[in-house]
Amino acid sequence: MKLSPPAEDDFVFVNVSRPDEFKSASTQRTIRRRVMRDIGRSRRRTRPGQRTWSVTLRAPSDPVTEHIPVSIDPCNTTLYPGPMSDRALQLMHFSMPLEISAPPRAYLSDPRSDYGPRLRVSLDVAGSVMEDSRPRLPTPPGFASQVPNILSPTLGKLLGNLVARYDYYSDITTAFSYANFIVQYTDGSLRRSETTWLNEDNLTVIELFGPATHFLLCMSRPTEINSSATDIPILQLREALRLVLLLFLGTLKQAVFLFTAHECEYLWCKLSTLISQIEKAKYDDSCLKLYFWVLVTMSRFSHSIQSSMYLDDISAVLNLLGMGRKEGLDLVQSILSINILDGYLPFLPALETSGS
Repeated sequence: MKLSPPAEDDFVFVNVSRPDEFKSASTQRTIRRRVMRDIGRSRRRTRPGQRTWSVTLRAPSDPVTEHIPVSIDPCNTTLYPGPMSDRALQLMHFSMPLEISAPPRAYLSDPRSDYGPRLRVSLDVAGSVMEDSRPRLPTPPGFASQVPNILSPTLGKLLGNLVARYDYYSDITTAFSYANFIVQYTDGSLRRSETTWLNEDNLTVIELFGPATHFLLCMSRPTEINSSATDIPILQLREALRLVLLLFLGTLKQAVFLFTAHECEYLWCKLSTLISQIEKAKYDDSCLKLYFWVLVTMSRFSHSIQSSMYLDDISAVLNLLGMGRKEGLDLVQSILSINILDGYLPFLPALETSGS
């Protein structure tokens, strides 16, 4: 009687700790049979529809655009020939760390280096000035060195009269000292053609404008000062001086140093709203002269469509001061001249059209 061949096992169990078992003919035959059977079944089986999703390039009817904050511009995109989209700016932010060689990276990561704290404070200031809010980080040692008192005689006299009566005007004196220092430094650099700050790796703009902007942002606001109701116009003038100095620094930074200053539009709108609420009828001679400087400086920074909106106010203040056009021009120059912006901004002949 002929015996039938033994039934082939459908499964085979191999102990991985014994690799010799894989060499068994029966084991290899079982594996091949199992694999070939699965291949045959897959070829005969009707394939279901592909479980994929088509990609469309059409924009949605109501797209939602995520806007990257533009409070800072470390890539200095103002020097590029075309406008930078938010996506391009984001890619540049990510690519910048990859381009830093090993030695600078070691310096930046060194906890003993002062570059890290100074950079963090500068970025904090650049973000805070966009909303005119107080900086969140304290200043590192040496960030804001003592600024010499370089006020003009006219400005020193005007502020001295106010400080004698209102002690909260003392920080306005410091703020003007910062602004005067920046104007003198910038004017000297332009006269000597020292434009090294145009290089992308130069920190002059941060070191020059950072401490001044930080000080202006840290100044107390009118609602934070304990005073009587009669002092409200005086506090409004103080706030107007603070805002116009911030606007002046932002305009100077953008026009001369080619550094992004997106805060200017917001500061201009905020200052314009404040000016419309000021009661100048209660001002004495010192306040009127400072208010006059605010109006003329504000008009200089206005857009072309809005450049003549303060001409009536300028004429009214000139009449209250009993001054003519030339005397008004001399007063503006003696407080804090903004002639350094000549050639960068369109000149507004405000005083030439406001009376003789």
